Amino acid sequence: GTQTVAFYLYDAILRAPCDFDIVVYADPRFNGVAAWKNLPGVEFVEVPFSDWGRAKAQLWEQFFVSRDARKRGCALVHHPLTTCPYFRFGIQHLVTMHDVGFYEYPEGFSPAFRTYLRYVCAPGMRKAERLVCVSDYVVGGVRRRLGVPDSRIARVYNALKPMEGLEKFKDLPRDPNVIFGVNLWQPHKNLPRLLTAFAKLRAERPNLRLLLAGRPDRKSTRLNSSHT
Repeated sequence: GTQTVAFYLYDAILRAPCDFDIVVYADPRFNGVAAWKNLPGVEFVEVPFSDWGRAKAQLWEQFFVSRDARKRGCALVHHPLTTCPYFRFGIQHLVTMHDVGFYEYPEGFSPAFRTYLRYVCAPGMRKAERLVCVSDYVVGGVRRRLGVPDSRIARVYNALKPMEGLEKFKDLPRDPNVIFGVNLWQPHKNLPRLLTAFAKLRAERPNLRLLLAGRPDRKSTRLNSSHT
């Protein structure tokens, strides 16, 4: 989900007219990314993210990208996935905050990744020039967990993903007795709360149905079961 948001955000920014140049670090093997190479005002730096594990990508972000961006004349580095380097290397940092789940639902993270986020990324976030939060809830989490002042916090909602071919669905019948939940299996999606609310509603509307879509796995299913 967050990677999809990052792709469409950059795709829109890189295609929009602007009066400054942009350096983008990306793997051209990801769907749609290779087209960025030919956009005006864009310097495309190939990084083989799909060949790397998480540890190597984290080291690259911490120690390489800011220094390289400064050498290329950049004034600002944007980190779109709730991570941020601790070492600034003389450059400004903007972070898109999707959540602070490594504090608020730590059971959803491996011990190593949770430790990295709390003790390396979080101190970097506290020093970043601006944290852009995708909801008011995330704004509150950033205030509580990171102690960042409001002067360095902005709330910018995620946009809708562009979709083609929706016209053919506009005249399909719609069932007012169906609630559709998408990808609710991870603990921070709070599936138990939805089930509780559905049970209360169904007592009033016995024809109501709940449809869940997503890919449950052993870990997330176990975590949700422990919360019911």
